[in-house]
Amino acid sequence: MEDSLGKLDKLTQEEAWMTLAESLKQIHSVDGKVVALNDNIMGVKDSVNAVGGKVQDMCNDVQGVGNDVQDVKKSVQALHEDMQDVDNTLEDFGSDVKGISSGFQDVGDKLGRVNGS
Repeated sequence: MEDSLGKLDKLTQEEAWMTLAESLKQIHSVDGKVVALNDNIMGVKDSVNAVGGKVQDMCNDVQGVGNDVQDVKKSVQALHEDMQDVDNTLEDFGSDVKGISSGFQDVGDKLGRVNGS
């Protein structure tokens, strides 16, 4: 009976060792999967950071376009002001031409009176 108890004890210890070995195998498998998952997460993080950088670049580009639009608006405003100055100059020129025309009319009237007399 002691011999049987010794064999049973030895079998129990072997079973415990086998269970422990299987548990360690499963733990290492899970650990490998956790490492792979962590690598995937880091890859996703890098991708998100890359997209964030591209979005920032696009925002800068849009800001640049906005600045260009403001510059065009200022140029158009300056052109409008220049055209207004030209319009005013033409009006002044037209008034001068009318004045000269009136002067010629007066001269013509006086010549007509001189010739008629």
